[in-house]
Amino acid sequence: MMHPVRPLVLALSLLALAGCDRSNPPSEQVEQAVEKAVAVVEGGEAPSGPFAPRDECGALEGAQTFLNSLRSAVRLRDADALLALAADDIKLGFGGEDGAANLRLALVEGDAALWDDLAEVVELGCAANAQGGLTMPWYFDQPIDGDPFETMIVTGVDIPVRQAAQTGSPSLATVSWDTVQLAPQEDAGGTVSFGGDIDGWRLVRLPAEDGVAPVEGYVRAEDLRSVVDYRLLAASHNGRWQIVALLAGD
Repeated sequence: MMHPVRPLVLALSLLALAGCDRSNPPSEQVEQAVEKAVAVVEGGEAPSGPFAPRDECGALEGAQTFLNSLRSAVRLRDADALLALAADDIKLGFGGEDGAANLRLALVEGDAALWDDLAEVVELGCAANAQGGLTMPWYFDQPIDGDPFETMIVTGVDIPVRQAAQTGSPSLATVSWDTVQLAPQEDAGGTVSFGGDIDGWRLVRLPAEDGVAPVEGYVRAEDLRSVVDYRLLAASHNGRWQIVALLAGD
């Protein structure tokens, strides 16, 4: 099974290899490791699939500088640097708890989950949206069929859909950076749910093609991402780019 290289994972690997070098302080080793990771990713072949990460934001004036600062802040988990890029009234959800102060609380006093989510978001491409701003992940600005709460993006190349929820089970199909639908399951009490986690696997359905019946099988949960998972929107005002929304759900 082949996966696209993930920059943060590669950076950590490079850093581990350099761990015995005491000539540089840890912060410089992190910076050098990530620079090497980015160079490898940028020099490699782009992953295949209709929703594979793409970068459309390079042509937006000032966007590249903003994105570099954003990725650096996320990489270093620097709350002050990230907040410097956020609008004071940044939208954070659908319950009214918006604003930079609430974002600081989530970054500083919360657990590492939001930083982990941000690290994932900045790896998933950038779309130039219709409002003149940018959207990350790239796929969130694309038309996607299906119920958004039951639609998942397969985040890899040649990811197997297995007959049973285990690694050694036969592969029924493979999917590369495309959508699948969570499949309904009924528990012993007759309650129906969609794609519940089964020891790290989720039951999904592939669409029918050319008269072939839909395929149902299991994909590792770590290879799936909800289309309404975290996304980041940024806009430029008077030449200054700011994060205007960081949302999950719909």
